[in-house]
Amino acid sequence: MESATDADSLRCPTCEESFATRQSLGKHLNKKNKCTPKGQPKYYCEPCKREFDRKDHLVVHTKTQKHKDVVKALAAVVDASTDNSSNANHCDNSTHSHNTTNITNNDNRITNNYTLANPPPRPRMFGRTDAAHISDLTFEELNKHLDIKNGTSLMPFLNMFKLMHLNDEAPRNHNVLMGSKRGDFALMFKQRHWRLVDDPERMVRDCMNRAAVLFLDVEDHLKENLDSITFRKIWKLRDVVEHEAGGFKNPSSEVLKLLDKIRDAIVEFTARRTDLLAYAKADLAVAPPMQAVPFTRDHPMWQPGGNRWEAYKKSRDTGEEPSMPPEHM
Repeated sequence: MESATDADSLRCPTCEESFATRQSLGKHLNKKNKCTPKGQPKYYCEPCKREFDRKDHLVVHTKTQKHKDVVKALAAVVDASTDNSSNANHCDNSTHSHNTTNITNNDNRITNNYTLANPPPRPRMFGRTDAAHISDLTFEELNKHLDIKNGTSLMPFLNMFKLMHLNDEAPRNHNVLMGSKRGDFALMFKQRHWRLVDDPERMVRDCMNRAAVLFLDVEDHLKENLDSITFRKIWKLRDVVEHEAGGFKNPSSEVLKLLDKIRDAIVEFTARRTDLLAYAKADLAVAPPMQAVPFTRDHPMWQPGGNRWEAYKKSRDTGEEPSMPPEHM
């Protein structure tokens, strides 16, 4: 019979979910952005300022007349503001912190007029994006977005990048911007502020690399729903994309084409989101200098006696998956 102490040791300290084995708990803890503190909502309706614990509840809400009325009212405000201005106010690096931008979207979707006093949903740093809206998808939904059943194309990696970083349903991941394919400028969200990127090509490679890494979050879905041959093809391609994007090998012609398509996608998104671009440039002008960050392995938690050091040392000795304290995840 399991004791109360044993039960507590197999419970996630963040979401308080219980697990049958330490291996299951370790896998849960080591997956990034998978759970939220108990009682904290995961889904948010921006127009109505309402929070939901489940995705299906949010979907039902968006179909209600009340939600549609709020969206309609916001659209009227945006239309009125664009009618009163023949040209959009555009921010540059000298923009005052309370300037705003009035815009008309090419696709007629509603966006906000952001100022530094009224910022957009706070983006996450590129390497710490929130994958919850992807990991919560069913395989059918995932395949519809990514088109992964073919198994021989690199297009799913482009689609994964778009679904993660350019998706209107995940504004917290809108953290890369680019002016043109020529690399007039590139911006990335780092250390709580928008920053000018010195090497746009490296940024695009990082985008592709991140898309390949995200396939690890849906590995179980793919393995359960694809035949073994197709799964092996997808995983072989994933390894190639991550390896070549990481700079360990010169990219092949197919990967170079994928890089070009990712660049096009970022440029198209930036042109459509002129309000976000104006905010990013204004934030860039007031952002404090970047702080030097030590290489990960130089961090104290990786040194002998550190939390990660001890956890991985134990994993080598016992064969169990390591589990990190939440504050060090």
